[in-house]
Amino acid sequence: MRARIAGLLAVLLLAGCAREIPSTYIPPEPTATPDSGIDVDLTALSSTMVFAEVYNMLAYPEDYLGKTIRAAGEFAVYDEPEGRFYAVVVEDALACCAQGLEFVPAGELVWPEEFPEPGQAILVEGTFAVYKQGNFEFCHLVDAGMTLTEE
Repeated sequence: MRARIAGLLAVLLLAGCAREIPSTYIPPEPTATPDSGIDVDLTALSSTMVFAEVYNMLAYPEDYLGKTIRAAGEFAVYDEPEGRFYAVVVEDALACCAQGLEFVPAGELVWPEEFPEPGQAILVEGTFAVYKQGNFEFCHLVDAGMTLTEE
């Protein structure tokens, strides 16, 4: 599990967000109803489509900036020299290739008392944003609400 989380963090930290959009790329359509307040609901997609949509978020972040994203998966936390990072880890259809979305919890929660245990199932809703750390840009969900879910 620890190697899996470390691998996910490496992907999250090394995945640059800025890329040129190929001419065949089609921007995402909303996956939630207009009255839900969610622009992209990853919980409404098949596991194969979730994998593709998260990839698109990392590859084409400009199409998601400011959109409200909903994702379900396992809670993960990473302590790095730059600080503590939280993520929701989503697996693909074969459960072999996990992808994670970093998120910044809404409010000022106290670690670890007000957080789930790593590996617990959670639902996260937050606004997609990009931040810069050193020479790299990273994607995350800000002001994210987090709730425990049943698996």
